[in-house]
Amino acid sequence: MKLDQEGFLYPVVNEQNCTECGLCIRACPMIDVLPQDQEKPLRVLAAWIEDPTKRAQATSGGIFLAIATEVIQRGGVVFGVAYDAKWNLYHSMAENLEECQKFTGSKYAQSDPRNTFSEVRKLLKSGTLVYYTGTPCQIGGLRRFLRKDYQKLITSDNICHGTPSNNLFKREISWREKQKGDKIKSFSYRNKDRFGWGYDAKIEWLKSGTEYDDAWESPYFSGFWKNNTLRPSCYRCNFASIKRQGDITLGDFWGVKKQVKEIKKTGKGVSLLLINSQKGVDLFAALKNVAFFESDISVALKTQAHLSRPVNHPESREGIYDQAYEGDFASFAKTKLLFGRKAKMQRQVRNWGKRALLWKHWK
Repeated sequence: MKLDQEGFLYPVVNEQNCTECGLCIRACPMIDVLPQDQEKPLRVLAAWIEDPTKRAQATSGGIFLAIATEVIQRGGVVFGVAYDAKWNLYHSMAENLEECQKFTGSKYAQSDPRNTFSEVRKLLKSGTLVYYTGTPCQIGGLRRFLRKDYQKLITSDNICHGTPSNNLFKREISWREKQKGDKIKSFSYRNKDRFGWGYDAKIEWLKSGTEYDDAWESPYFSGFWKNNTLRPSCYRCNFASIKRQGDITLGDFWGVKKQVKEIKKTGKGVSLLLINSQKGVDLFAALKNVAFFESDISVALKTQAHLSRPVNHPESREGIYDQAYEGDFASFAKTKLLFGRKAKMQRQVRNWGKRALLWKHWK
């Protein structure tokens, strides 16, 4: 796997070692999408973990932590996504709940799975229960790589909007650190401290302490939301469908208060769950301390557009990475990534209103 000039990983064949067996072609989920047994989910749920501390740590309802807890308690292992000290995003394995904490929260890039597919195969052959999470194409890739189903493999895909280059995120981190004269310890786009469930950035600095900002003030996040920095394949994604790759699909249940009348308070976050296989049904039934309400796929399609189609390809995507890694990042961000002054003022007014209403408690 090698990085291209935009910062995306692509497979490159070593022509000297290639025996022309064609296995790489047969294993590629983009060339041949492996179908699920079900045409649509078996169950659609609005759910959240009842532990308020764990729910506060999560992006939405914290169901990942509930599943991870069950898997760890059964003696299994969990594979998720985390940053290293240099802000590289990669998959790794956790053997206890403390290690699983690094997998919580949304990371708006596609990770490098590294050698985790091979690790999963070894664990499954040894009889170990494995829970693997990732984007739909990554789960499709894992299934293609394994070439058969394993009863002790549980997978979760997420409802994916698309993924920008993580190198662009690293460029923003370096720019912020240079401006501040300090190092960033952690960065979250979906923090709940101020406004609860939504988009609010929290940055923890090594020396300067903690600061909060509107997520849309981040050039990286704005480019993601405008769809103009995504990987080219995201615009023709075969996985933006209700035919899911994972046993369980996780996402945000936006607008749940209107769709599920029994839910009165949503400010702490509610997850949308699509349970796509019998393994997923059985695992969810075993989860402890989880609240949920039944919904249906028509509601899910209303609240999550990318269950039915990929994102649109804007004209502004063309050539955008030509300036991303050279020259003045502030100028590039202002002209190519950030939203305009009017949108910024609207968000500021909205945030003032949220503070006045004590939004996360009222909502």
